Amino acid sequence: MAFLGCSHLTSIVCHNPIPPSCGSDIFNNIGKNCVLQVPASAVDTYKQTSPWNKIPSIEAILTRVTIADGEMESFEKNSDEQVDLLTY
Repeated sequence: MAFLGCSHLTSIVCHNPIPPSCGSDIFNNIGKNCVLQVPASAVDTYKQTSPWNKIPSIEAILTRVTIADGEMESFEKNSDEQVDLLTY
């Protein structure tokens, strides 16, 4: 019952590509705007697995990198993408 009744919960991040086993009522009464972020390859699996599919929105984890004084201004990727960064 870790999240039971957490009506102000807005975000959960789970890096596990396999939905962890948990009680069926763990997400009862969570926030209506709560977003679950999971690896991109696992989004459909979480959407089909109870009780994870009780979370209103399930999307891929997004990684953002911004370097203020370097050459890279902004960068975004989904968690499953392979990216090589070069340093000059």
